[in-house]
Amino acid sequence: QLQTVQTDPGLRAHLLYLDLLEAGEDEAVTRALYTELARDYADSYSALYARSSYDPDRPLQVGRNMPDWTFEGFDGQAVRAADLRGRPYLIDVWATWCGPCVGEMKHLHAAWEALGGADGPIAFVSVSIDAQADTVEAFRRGKWAMPWINVHEPDDDALMAAWQFSGVPL
Repeated sequence: QLQTVQTDPGLRAHLLYLDLLEAGEDEAVTRALYTELARDYADSYSALYARSSYDPDRPLQVGRNMPDWTFEGFDGQAVRAADLRGRPYLIDVWATWCGPCVGEMKHLHAAWEALGGADGPIAFVSVSIDAQADTVEAFRRGKWAMPWINVHEPDDDALMAAWQFSGVPL
């Protein structure tokens, strides 16, 4: 009801987004709300946030293969999804300036160790979106060594657009 009397498009978009969050498991309602939000308020922040979770064509979603990717490792060598084919992997997109990203480091390290480290059944890949690679290297020399695969993607806007997500950690 509140949405129908609002004239501000940003507020209307956000109210639709809130309805979308409340829709829960009802796929028909979710699809209808997302369609309306994407169609009528495509340039709003609410539509941007909704895209990463509700767009039926989004590249990152349960049940879909991970999009093919190639990143530059800190040793200058390319690391590709194809290099890990046949082995499950956890991919973590993060940045040193992201408080929640740094906060989850202890959990990543605990999982890495619990799963057997480099000899474990799951490969870990951390993708830093920091602007400068040396910032990440300094971080890794500090408290968190991150002994798994580490790569760098300084063009965070391009990665966010390609994978349709709106923030880190991912």
